[in-house]
Amino acid sequence: EKRDLLKIVDRVGAKAPTQANRVLSFTKRFLNWCVSRDYLDVSPANGIAKFKTEVSRDRVLNDDEMEAVYNATWTMEYPFGPLFRILILTGQRLNEVSGIRWSEVDFPEKRWVIPSDRAKNKSGHIVHLSAPVILELRFLRQVSQHDLIFTTTGTTAVSGFSKAKRKLDGLSGVTDWRLHDLRRTFATVTTEKLGFEPVVVDRALNHVSGSVKGVAAVYQRGQYLEGRRTVLDAWANHISPSAKPASLAAKLR
Repeated sequence: EKRDLLKIVDRVGAKAPTQANRVLSFTKRFLNWCVSRDYLDVSPANGIAKFKTEVSRDRVLNDDEMEAVYNATWTMEYPFGPLFRILILTGQRLNEVSGIRWSEVDFPEKRWVIPSDRAKNKSGHIVHLSAPVILELRFLRQVSQHDLIFTTTGTTAVSGFSKAKRKLDGLSGVTDWRLHDLRRTFATVTTEKLGFEPVVVDRALNHVSGSVKGVAAVYQRGQYLEGRRTVLDAWANHISPSAKPASLAAKLR
């Protein structure tokens, strides 16, 4: 009944207001499906408002914060230290980076091919691997014994990001940010500070935009590979202090 659903939402919301919204959203979808299948006449979730009004985030880390976060990753061991660095340097989504496999990495071409079944928008994606990322992967090749690059079980991708993120906050001194904010920072800095075209940056991030149509949309899907390479190289140069990749390269000799 409706009052039962309200009790559940209120109980979750007392500890995690945003999570209460998610519970309500999923429950509404399920109950609407039940109505569509004639299991229910009316959804008991009808008329229940969100537990809280969510505000869209626009957090962008400044250069000092990015430097502090990036440098702090060097004090973290495998898997989270290198995982967070590759997350920063590639600008890709957390689940895509954490689930990266050796079979997706092409060292000669310096690219990572994310298959469509692992991409959020179900669109296969080519990610150029800048020099610092190549060094990271060459080092990981020596310590990773499975197709999954970041794993503690050998069969599933690493998890436990909340705990690792709290540790990173403590080490870097940077707080009030989320891992997804790294993608927003990548987009903001590469367009506003480094001067790249937003459409090329969107393609580097594998964003699908409805603003480009017709022949231009076809071109956007198939091209910009060289532009994307330039964006990712410039971003790596902007982020990566020269001393750190040099120290990693020394370990590979």
